[in-house]
Amino acid sequence: MAVKLNHGAEGHAKSLIDAGKYDDTSPWSFEAADGDKLLGPNGDDWAEYRQWFLGEDGGPSNEKGTYSYPYGKSGKVYGQGLRAIRSRASTNGATDVFDAAGRLLDQLNKKTGAKDKAGAYYRMRAQGSTAEIFLYQEIGDGGGFFGDPGIRAEFFAQDLRALGKVSQINCRINSPGGNVFEGMSIYNLLAAHPAQVVCHIDGLAASIASVIAMAGDVINIADNGMMMVHNAWGVAVGTADEIRETANLLDQLSGTIASTYAKRSGTDTSKISSLMQNETWMTANEAKGYGLVDNVVDNMKAAACAFDPKRFGFRKAPQALLAAVAATPRRDRYAGQFLKARTTIARLKVLHRAA
Repeated sequence: MAVKLNHGAEGHAKSLIDAGKYDDTSPWSFEAADGDKLLGPNGDDWAEYRQWFLGEDGGPSNEKGTYSYPYGKSGKVYGQGLRAIRSRASTNGATDVFDAAGRLLDQLNKKTGAKDKAGAYYRMRAQGSTAEIFLYQEIGDGGGFFGDPGIRAEFFAQDLRALGKVSQINCRINSPGGNVFEGMSIYNLLAAHPAQVVCHIDGLAASIASVIAMAGDVINIADNGMMMVHNAWGVAVGTADEIRETANLLDQLSGTIASTYAKRSGTDTSKISSLMQNETWMTANEAKGYGLVDNVVDNMKAAACAFDPKRFGFRKAPQALLAAVAATPRRDRYAGQFLKARTTIARLKVLHRAA
């Protein structure tokens, strides 16, 4: 029978999170003994048992097999349990359960202040043997105009493991880049994965996001997409010796990044280093000319959001890109974040009038 959302269980989980009864740090597992504890000392408390499972298939109410997708135990909601549910539910096509787990994770993130998975533009899910990843966000801790969370390697790794055995991963990219170490970790995770990885640059792959794209066994770019490469940069504070150490580290990082581009593209490392030194912005055809992508494809999928290059300190962003960003409606660029900010501003105006 098809699994349906157990609305009562979702309500129970919400009340537990509201009451502070959650664990978002411990690993997740649910064994037969955990289920037995829920049934109580007499083994027949099915009402208690039922409210710990987001899925049910309409079978007998007094059978364990009727219930699926447990989200907690020992009186607590487990964050990792909810993440496991999202992975399994997406694989099995249990859309309502997938969405419910997402709502609960959003609620949990608000409680914990986490900025790991609340981003509107990061998603990973599997259907059968194929997985799809959306990297439509900054890489790392984020910190955009509205405090958007970024995509952290730690949680990317957890989600990648939770996909299980898949034979193909479609990784869709529209990102201005971000933290070098987080991005290199994500690159390594994808490059080492046994599945065929196909990277699709749907909009922009800039900075470390372009390095992540190099993990693809096949790299496609939309015909109106762009790629940007540059040297690693950062901020240094301290003594002259400490600043020199930072400069040496940045040189090493730039060298590693150049080698990554060169290995994937077949372009000479010195040529790649020159492109990076000059902060080079490339059209789809130019990126293909340098061997950094394999195919230029029709722009069949519109990118979910645009990024303002000025905000990231990019010095040579093409005027066409700047004009496109300026023409993008703000609510498109920042999605729900804009609406939240507008609501907050409206409330402040009301309070000001009442004062």
